[in-house]
Amino acid sequence: MENEEVKTEVDELKKRRQALESKREALLIKLKKIDSQAKYKSYEARALHTVLKGKRRPDTRMLKRRLDILEFKIQTEASTLNKERQFMKEIKKTQKELEEAIGEDRQFKKLAYLESDLREYEKEMDSLEQELQTTNTEISDMEKSFRDKAKRHVLEERTKKRNEAKEKKRGSIQEESKKENEPYMAKMEPTVTLEDICVIKKRDKTTQEE
Repeated sequence: MENEEVKTEVDELKKRRQALESKREALLIKLKKIDSQAKYKSYEARALHTVLKGKRRPDTRMLKRRLDILEFKIQTEASTLNKERQFMKEIKKTQKELEEAIGEDRQFKKLAYLESDLREYEKEMDSLEQELQTTNTEISDMEKSFRDKAKRHVLEERTKKRNEAKEKKRGSIQEESKKENEPYMAKMEPTVTLEDICVIKKRDKTTQEE
């Protein structure tokens, strides 16, 4: 019964270890995927840092207000042809500055998003690595426990076989002794004791010697 319990424990340990190994494999796959994404975004962030190095984030709202004012003036104020041309020239210049500013602002926004994503990736990878470390420790402990249980199982098997061999040998000796005593047992009355058997054996031996 105890041997069966040991075998059951070993089987349960095998199943639990397989579950932990599957979990570890899933964690490694997820960690590898996030690490790949983080590396790609880190490359993008470094490239944007190089492009935006030394630059300040443009104030697009200020440029939009200036453009609105210029367009309002040209539509509402009476002006000479030269002044109108000057307004148009300034409007085109502001429009160009606004387009460039919007483009740069997008780059600054993208860099901010990338840096935010990288921080989240770092947190997630730290969490996954801690979980992976815990799982590896569990697997290590499980393997030790598995080896101990397996060793115990082997020892139980050996002890069982030794006991069976002893019992078999004892039975064989008893069988031989029984066969040896059968000729004498056949001549005895049911009430004959073991002491009487010894006396009979001695008597037969004495008779043979004479």
